Amino acid sequence: MIELDNITIKYGSATVIDGLSLTVEKGEFFTLLGSSGCGKTTLLRAIAGFIKPSSGRIVVDGEDVTSTGPEDRDVGIVFQNYALFPHMTVFENVAFGLRVARKSKAEIAQEVNDTLNRVGVFEHAQKKPSELSGGQQQRVAIARALVLGAQVILLDEPLSNLDAKMRETMRSEIRNLQQKFGLTAVYVTHDQQEALVLSDKIAVLVGGEIEQLGTPREIYHQPATENIFRFIGEATMLSAATLGDLGEADLAAQAGTRQCFARPEDFVIGEKTGPEWLNLNAEVVSSEFRGNSMRLTLKIGDSTVLCDTVGRYQDPEVGSAQPVSLRREHLRIYGAG
Repeated sequence: MIELDNITIKYGSATVIDGLSLTVEKGEFFTLLGSSGCGKTTLLRAIAGFIKPSSGRIVVDGEDVTSTGPEDRDVGIVFQNYALFPHMTVFENVAFGLRVARKSKAEIAQEVNDTLNRVGVFEHAQKKPSELSGGQQQRVAIARALVLGAQVILLDEPLSNLDAKMRETMRSEIRNLQQKFGLTAVYVTHDQQEALVLSDKIAVLVGGEIEQLGTPREIYHQPATENIFRFIGEATMLSAATLGDLGEADLAAQAGTRQCFARPEDFVIGEKTGPEWLNLNAEVVSSEFRGNSMRLTLKIGDSTVLCDTVGRYQDPEVGSAQPVSLRREHLRIYGAG
């Protein structure tokens, strides 16, 4: 549906995107994920037609649109601030593009009302944007993109202006709308949780290049680099010296001078049997009750690690010894071959 072929984008002498290629399949929810300055919004604006690449091609639904203006690309755009016209009603905001396209009043009324009803804001048609909640404004912005019949929708950090609870609600609604209408979505965010929840595919961008491309599960459970492991989810570390002290000479030799990484949820309280498990002796440094889970800080040899337990556990006594187990396959050593 969308193909970026060896795209390079420069601002003056600075290269923001360098020879990047990727494909977004029809009906896919594809997320560009990365920290500020990685090039993700620049890439989205290039797909939209607001930026022309220095080199390379952009193909949408089989058509080369590299030199085509945004108004002719048949893509809908939802901006970070929604970009709703404050002096217009909800109906007028959604109808704007249809009026520019010179649709008849009857067609406009039918299509706008149908779209507002489908995204769940029909009852707010005569309100101004200032009278709506952040979530309602976002639905209007999505309706404005959908009413023009676009099958590709681009979303630039659309949840960043909402509070935490509303973000959870709206990310589910965005995903439901995307699936309901069979849209191809390209979503830009710096929020790892959003990317994991929403996406069929994630491209992690670092310095204008894709450091890893994969499904949410692949990105989270099989991060290709130490940088991605640290960026996606939480990382906790065991030193090679600790592994050596525990009698794990093979792992210690493999790690050398490097750190060994695991997730806090990978550590299990209690001793597990079998060759696939590492059994560790830990001292409880602190515990933090989090409702449905508990976060333990543990001292293992010369390493301090985090351990998340789910369920009903009594707070362990600080300074007490606890047996802790970790699957070997969950321990990652980068640069070790």
